[in-house]
Amino acid sequence: MELRGLGQLDTRENCWQFFIERIRRQLKVVLCFSPVGFTLRTRARKFPALVNCTAIDWFHAWPQQALRSVSSTFIHSLEGLEPEVKDSISEFISYAHTSVNEVSARYQQNEKHYNYTTPKSFLEFMKLYGNLLGKKRKELTQKMERLENGLQKLQSTAHQVEDLKAKLAVQEVELHQRNTDTEALIAKIGQQTEKLNQEKAIADSEEQKVAAIQADVTKQQKESEDDLAKAEPALQAANAALNTLNRLNLTELRTFPNPPGIVSNVAAAVLVLLAPQGRIPKDRSWKAAKVYMSKVDDFLQALVNFDKEHIPEATVRVVREEYLSDPEFNPEFVRQKSSAAAGLCAWVINIVRFHEVRLPGPPPPFTLC
Repeated sequence: MELRGLGQLDTRENCWQFFIERIRRQLKVVLCFSPVGFTLRTRARKFPALVNCTAIDWFHAWPQQALRSVSSTFIHSLEGLEPEVKDSISEFISYAHTSVNEVSARYQQNEKHYNYTTPKSFLEFMKLYGNLLGKKRKELTQKMERLENGLQKLQSTAHQVEDLKAKLAVQEVELHQRNTDTEALIAKIGQQTEKLNQEKAIADSEEQKVAAIQADVTKQQKESEDDLAKAEPALQAANAALNTLNRLNLTELRTFPNPPGIVSNVAAAVLVLLAPQGRIPKDRSWKAAKVYMSKVDDFLQALVNFDKEHIPEATVRVVREEYLSDPEFNPEFVRQKSSAAAGLCAWVINIVRFHEVRLPGPPPPFTLC
């Protein structure tokens, strides 16, 4: 329509030429470059049109009045500041920025290095002030709340103390009454003492019977203590073996893809002992042992809390016949393969030894470690 209004045909070429001319007249491009360093000079040499075909407008540092005006607007927009200090803060922010400019000039003269301060850095400075102000206000608010909570707890404690004093006074009265009742009861007991003396003869005969029973109990107790003393070295050795285990060497043990056969046997023996309710696991492979030891803390806790007082006889029989009968099932030999496996080996041997000592029967065919 505009081409026809100008008296031209609306052909494809005319429309394109009209579009290009309109863009040239109305398109405005603003390029922003920083004069810092060699970048602007290099681009000006590579692209002369940046100088020849543009109007350069140099933006210089803001004057003191502009800095004061911007900082004042920013400070007055912040909440929580006293009105009488806002102007002082605004003056200080603008003064600090100009002071940095002066120090930067002396720094350039003395050290031959530039330190640039721009309006952007001034805006960032004000933003930093606002963030820091909010952070400190939040910290102070939290401290005030903690102080108020502390005072409330002190008041609550004071009320509780008063209540306790009142209850104590009531209890003192009750205690006096109970003392009176006790004295009356003592007098009554004195009257019954003669009757008790008559019954003492009967009690003496019963005491002789009790003494005989007690002698029998003492004998049985001594036998139990002797059995416990025999089993104590095995228990201490088992605990010492556990002390050699930690997260590091157990994790190292789990990293074995294909461990030696004796290491797999040690892990299988541990699986049999730790099986719940004495159910012998069918899968005692190295893969199953690695899965069981995947949670190292739980595995160590299971070893520490193992119920050594109630080991099923079937479990002990499987461990003795299938693993302890192996000559290589020895901590010193296993230590050549893995220190963690050696600790588990010593634990298995001494746990079974503890069980065998506590129960009657011949000693097992292996040595205490």
